[in-house]
Amino acid sequence: MNCQWMPQYKSTLGNEEELKRLQSTLQRSKVPFVYTRFSSDSQVFFREPTEKVYKQCKSTRNWKDTRRSDQSLISSLSMPTAAVIVVGDIGRSPRTANHALSLAEEKDYDVCLIGYSESALNERIVNHPKISVIPLLSPPSLPSFVPQLLCLLWRFGWTFITLFITLLFRIGWSVNIILVQNPPALPALIVAWMISRVRNARFVIDWHNYTWSMLGERWRIREEELGLVMNEDSNEVKKEKEERRVKGGKATYIRLTHYLEGSLGRSSDSSLCVSSAMADDLRKRWNITARVFYDRPPNWKFGTVSLSTKHSLFRSLGEKSVKEGNEEIANMLMGGGGEDNQDTFFSRENKSGDVSLREDRPLIVISSTSWTPDEDFSILLDAVAKYDERVKIEKNKLPHLFLIITGKGPEKAYYMDKINQLDLSHVSFYSPWLEAADYPTAVATADIGVCLHTSTSGVDLPMKVVDMFGCGVPVLAKRFPAIGELVKEKENGYLFDTHDDLVDLLVKMARGHPEENKELHKLQAHVKSSKGRLRSWEETWGEATKEAFRDEKNKEKRLE
Repeated sequence: MNCQWMPQYKSTLGNEEELKRLQSTLQRSKVPFVYTRFSSDSQVFFREPTEKVYKQCKSTRNWKDTRRSDQSLISSLSMPTAAVIVVGDIGRSPRTANHALSLAEEKDYDVCLIGYSESALNERIVNHPKISVIPLLSPPSLPSFVPQLLCLLWRFGWTFITLFITLLFRIGWSVNIILVQNPPALPALIVAWMISRVRNARFVIDWHNYTWSMLGERWRIREEELGLVMNEDSNEVKKEKEERRVKGGKATYIRLTHYLEGSLGRSSDSSLCVSSAMADDLRKRWNITARVFYDRPPNWKFGTVSLSTKHSLFRSLGEKSVKEGNEEIANMLMGGGGEDNQDTFFSRENKSGDVSLREDRPLIVISSTSWTPDEDFSILLDAVAKYDERVKIEKNKLPHLFLIITGKGPEKAYYMDKINQLDLSHVSFYSPWLEAADYPTAVATADIGVCLHTSTSGVDLPMKVVDMFGCGVPVLAKRFPAIGELVKEKENGYLFDTHDDLVDLLVKMARGHPEENKELHKLQAHVKSSKGRLRSWEETWGEATKEAFRDEKNKEKRLE
């Protein structure tokens, strides 16, 4: 007789604290369960439907076997576990968090989500009964006079030790899958590879970009100067590249990183990547075969929202600004009507509570940025300054531009200072701090999005564009080699090279706003249509990751 087991949790008698924790977790998750004791020294929690199967199996087995066989039985019933790792802020790593959710919900894994806990996580992650968030301790900062290479070595050593201890002692012994976001490659890939071999777990890398290319961007050393050897290079090409190599500690460090990144990538059991261009580059560069899994907006987070929801968001942000004493921002968000009325800069609410769009509403543009060197924000500032001039030339035939800027990063203070120095009559800037739950609504309020991402490698794709498409917002994106896989010109957006190109596109999108800008309406209609809509994360994850997350050893166990 075949009996299929579906255990929820198991524990060893004698550890009363752990038993209480498990009971509390099951009760919070509202999953029906029963408690079963196998013998005097072991016990297991089961989901309710398994109780009948348990009774059937019990009648065919001698449950008074030795302790060893009892322990073997319990071990065979344990649920599969996945460790999902990002050596970065989990709250700003949505793709990795989405992997954790899908592993928990679609594959029924117990998931340990490991990374820095610097920003708020979505409640769906925090409250999920099968996901445990395990924070890493950030490395202490060194004094500013310490050389960059020494700082990197310090971070490497600190991260290696903390991640090694976490994977070895803080997540339990039975781990079936270790999934790592890359970058950063070092030392995360080294530690994950070591632990996966010790625990006989499947080692999977999700390639977002390359660590070596990010270091090259930071230190202003181009790939041609590094002389990086690719897998497909002939001996003559390799020799030529080696002759052109620049010397120095930083260049040597990048070349070492490039070598280790490729070697560890080849040692993985499976790889995912974010674009076809990256899959092709991985094959040519390091002979790594990767399955393309494009970023996609999850259904539970991104989508079109009602006018009343948009109205409520900016009312609440305006009221928040009043409490903070920022009257200028409050007046801008509330349409200049003050706290007593119920209007915003783009909508009105009548006494009956009905919300309608204002005829004099501005063109709302959103730009989500990480404020890093691979996003040249000066392009947007120069473009909107020229847009302001164009409005004056055309004698106010173009609408006011309301630019919402979200995100945080190392160059934010620098650019916000430049924004404050601008004297523009027909452009307003708003850079709010948004709760995680408010970000999708803010994106959905925009008429058009702007993406300045250019990629250090040229082969990754910006997730912010995916967010905008998920909310039905077309995008104007900076051109780079891989972006055409996501932004299709004249269908869901346009591409630009310079600030002059961008201002021309902004004028094109703005002309005739709000009712007669046909080009913008055409793009918006396509993004929201069944033909132009991106398939969601939930629709694509299972098929794209089937090979990466297969685990022959941990299929559901059966008792004969």
